[in-house]
Amino acid sequence: MTNTLTIETSGLTCSVAIKTPTIEKHKVLAEPRSHGKVLLPYISELLNDAGIQVKDINTIGISIGPGSFTGLRIGFAITQGLAYSNKIPVVPISSLEGMIHSFCSQSNLPNTCENIKKSIVVVTNAKMGHLNFGHYRVNGLEAETILKDRLIEISRVERLILSLKPELILVDNLSYFSKFKIDFENTFEVHSRAQDLIRVTEYRHHIGLSEDVKDLELSYLREADAWQKNRHP
Repeated sequence: MTNTLTIETSGLTCSVAIKTPTIEKHKVLAEPRSHGKVLLPYISELLNDAGIQVKDINTIGISIGPGSFTGLRIGFAITQGLAYSNKIPVVPISSLEGMIHSFCSQSNLPNTCENIKKSIVVVTNAKMGHLNFGHYRVNGLEAETILKDRLIEISRVERLILSLKPELILVDNLSYFSKFKIDFENTFEVHSRAQDLIRVTEYRHHIGLSEDVKDLELSYLREADAWQKNRHP
């Protein structure tokens, strides 16, 4: 049995979750520019509730982006501090993939993603005329990459989605994407949450896919394929 901590700071919502053999709890705050103020106190509160110390954590799952530059840096710095000083392995998870795990857990299905074997496109607003875009296929606890996370121009999204023919589309703001000609019957607004990263973090740690925090990199997407830091797979 393991003690697992997960951190999600890639968007407007800051969330952290913990799971031990006896407890599973999370804290969430949907307030812009609050990550730096609440993340450490949230972690401290959850550790206290679980009756463990940082040194007792076996693995940390962290959302590595794409997303808010400031939010990602805050989550990254705190994860580095916790993991490096206590020799805790980390599991990096794309924030786009994280949205899939959150969708699965909120779909009222048993065993979360294990029952949703679908091709899923994930799109978020990267601003300045661009979108973060990823294409995955859900297979058990994993969301396998079909098209690696990339930055695309807004003008390309309709054509790209049409060519990929996904069964589901996940977005971070349904009203924003309503102007595009996409299949809204199978389009859902979702936000990645730390509590939904627990199972995939435990699974990847169990099969040896955790890594040393010194090797951790954030995913700052640039124009499609120009520069990519996408750690999994």
